[in-house]
Amino acid sequence: MMRAAALTIPAIALWATGVLPAHLTGVAFLLFAMLLAVAPAAVVFSGFHSIAVWLVFSGLVLGVAIRTTGLGARISDYLLGVFGASYRSLVGGIIIVGVVFSLLLPSSIGRIIILLPIVITLADRLGFAPGSNGRTGLVMAAGFGTLIPAFALLPANVPNIVLVGSAETLYGITMTYGGYLLAHMPVSGIFRGLAIYGLILVMFPATLPAGAGTPDADARTAPEPLSPQARLLALVLATALLLWAADFLHGVSPAWVALAAAFFCLLPGVGLVGPKDFDAGVSFAPVLYIVGLLGLGAVVAKTGLGEVLGRTLLGVLDLTPGQDFNNYLAMIAAFTITPMITTTPAMPAIVSPLAAEIATATGIPLWTVLMTEVTGFATIVLPYQMPPVVLTMQMGKVPYGHCARLTLALAGVSLVLFAPLNYLWWQYLGYFG
Repeated sequence: MMRAAALTIPAIALWATGVLPAHLTGVAFLLFAMLLAVAPAAVVFSGFHSIAVWLVFSGLVLGVAIRTTGLGARISDYLLGVFGASYRSLVGGIIIVGVVFSLLLPSSIGRIIILLPIVITLADRLGFAPGSNGRTGLVMAAGFGTLIPAFALLPANVPNIVLVGSAETLYGITMTYGGYLLAHMPVSGIFRGLAIYGLILVMFPATLPAGAGTPDADARTAPEPLSPQARLLALVLATALLLWAADFLHGVSPAWVALAAAFFCLLPGVGLVGPKDFDAGVSFAPVLYIVGLLGLGAVVAKTGLGEVLGRTLLGVLDLTPGQDFNNYLAMIAAFTITPMITTTPAMPAIVSPLAAEIATATGIPLWTVLMTEVTGFATIVLPYQMPPVVLTMQMGKVPYGHCARLTLALAGVSLVLFAPLNYLWWQYLGYFG
């Protein structure tokens, strides 16, 4: 456990500060975890077995196909025609599209790998260069718009699903879609979505080029027909969307649906992603980053470091029966800090076994303690905590500092404003007894 801590803390520091390229830190963690025998190889390299990695790889391939076939340009023109009256409306429209995707697709990475290449194409067509405010704002609207509000939707993000499974396995509590939605959508969904919109406009102000939102009449009435490759790709993506949305019927993981779509695009003779396009467009840096990140989470859980961290935090906090608001804030603090060590996807599995002890110490119902976990892990302090944020940065070529500024600002707003507001909402619902 001590070796795990000695390795985990520097890795997190490097990811948090961006001193080294993120993928290099990931490789370093994997290397030294094996050299120091922190955990078995099956644990250290468990990220390669994760569906998240194969969703990322598949997304990179599909992203290349969306760009090279011209499908991304066509869809971006449509978005520009609907939301392109101003930069403000375009940012808001992309967030709305991201939320709608959250209702349809169970995987945040799956949503990002479909939406982000389209938004990147849109930024290119508007002349927003990499690193510019306009491009960063649009990319952040796509990534955060489809990730953060989705914490209020039961099957839409991995931590949500882990929490549901832990609650049922450990305590026999079955969470319903409607009950979960009622608890989280007003604050974690709607208000955080509005905060993302406002923060992007304040932190990354931009204006659309003159005439960008008003294409000429000929372009509106007679668009060029889609190429055969673009039509074929549209069919592939539509099929993938249907299979993702119907996963409760067929039981096939979203990762394998995405991998099948990527495999089809790579087939010789299909003409969607050729060898040159693959070599030029598919970077393995995001894959190595996420493998290292997931490996860290697995090592923290396997060595018991995460449980020790959770118990230590709870021991430091002053939990007193009858002090509901103070206890609630203390839980929020613990549940926000813990994912900075364990990473967000692993946090519910590590913290949920402690929920019954917390409920006993505070007098707060067990259901409310479990729901408070959501408020905590939905507060992403730094980008490295959540793989979809990492993927957004990598695919959108957003500088780490830009993304960290947004996560820190959103976390600050969430803790100062939304946490007390959420308490009042839950008090109204009777969640504190």
